Amino acid sequence: MATPRFSFLICSWQAPPSLDETLESIAKQMPPDGVEIVLVNNGFAPARATELQRAHPALRMVNEAAPGLAHARRAGFRVACGEFFICLDDDNLIGPNFIEALEDLTVRHRNLGCICSVVVPLWEQQPEPWLREFGRCCLSYNSLKAPESGAVPREQIWEGSNLQGWPSPPGGGMIIHRSLAEDYLRENDEQRLKLGRIGNELGGSEDQDIIYRIHDLGLGAAWSERLLVFHKIPVARTRMAYLLKLNFRMMQDAALFEYFQWEKKRAPSSLFSHCALLFWKFPAWVRGRIPARLLLLEWARSTGFIWGWLKAKIPDG
Repeated sequence: MATPRFSFLICSWQAPPSLDETLESIAKQMPPDGVEIVLVNNGFAPARATELQRAHPALRMVNEAAPGLAHARRAGFRVACGEFFICLDDDNLIGPNFIEALEDLTVRHRNLGCICSVVVPLWEQQPEPWLREFGRCCLSYNSLKAPESGAVPREQIWEGSNLQGWPSPPGGGMIIHRSLAEDYLRENDEQRLKLGRIGNELGGSEDQDIIYRIHDLGLGAAWSERLLVFHKIPVARTRMAYLLKLNFRMMQDAALFEYFQWEKKRAPSSLFSHCALLFWKFPAWVRGRIPARLLLLEWARSTGFIWGWLKAKIPDG
């Protein structure tokens, strides 16, 4: 078999039934060669691994005992052979003609380090409008939209010297050149390796830690409406208790990642703006312009960020 050009990399902790659909969505488009699927087992049972391997004989299974998405992704990066890695979660599906569209884009633009897919939510139960909008910042889909029926799909390219306005992708739907993965594998700071989600802890900024390396490597970036990824969102992830915990933990890790960049003078601190956000939304709630649940979630994000920054700044905090 020829060396693959594209490696689909899926990391899974529990291998839920949705993983079968993820694999099937890729298998339907698999060409005879040039594409591989790497599945990292980060904790699911051997019997489930055997079941998946039987259903998908071409699957490359990798075991990673160290818990957490950062360790799982690194295990996948070490064995994947492609020039580009398509990172998916075990509740993602790829859209029609995804592989063909990615081949076309990367042939026409040779200096791409990271590509943003259009990640579309598939709700088990339609949420309220305010949550559909707010979910873009925490439920792993983005503000990009699938093209209208019959419309010509759009794309945009950013050169490595100026990435202003580029919509960095969610971790599920992130496409990176292998040079970013190789640079990430050279990372040996244990604090940074804790950025990835671990089990039910719900944190995670390891995707931003990977993507941010595009600046250092001087590579370009892109997004394309032809690259559709769907994210299945069950009702449980739209409940308030889950959302509060998710946003608090996510922003803790976001603060830690920002602190690493601030410490190296690569990025300004947004600590004071998050302090201001604790009070900024309150008048809007008093006037009835935003629901109380949205106010609580905004507070969870700001307090999570402030707490994460303090933990990074204060030794043993």
